[in-house]
Amino acid sequence: MRPLHHTQPDEVTTVAMENDLLRLEVAHLRARLKSAESELLFPGKPAPTASAGADGDADPLSDLRWLLQRIEATPLAHVLRRRSGYRRLVETYLHEDAG
Repeated sequence: MRPLHHTQPDEVTTVAMENDLLRLEVAHLRARLKSAESELLFPGKPAPTASAGADGDADPLSDLRWLLQRIEATPLAHVLRRRSGYRRLVETYLHEDAG
């Protein structure tokens, strides 16, 4: 069975970027809601500061993997691969599952 719509590589990238932005926006809105609820329940008490992960489950390792995957998808990734430090990061955090 043939697909109804052939996706172009730039469409996939655009949808992935939009998905990431929506995920961050939802996290931000959840943090604002949590702060507003805290202010209503405990007036006068300073609200806890919200980090990047509004649920408190921010994982720096997954953030690093996400960033490396995004960099690897760019046209200039081959320039960064010349640097030994960058190659070490990619081998350690992106290719650890393959080996």
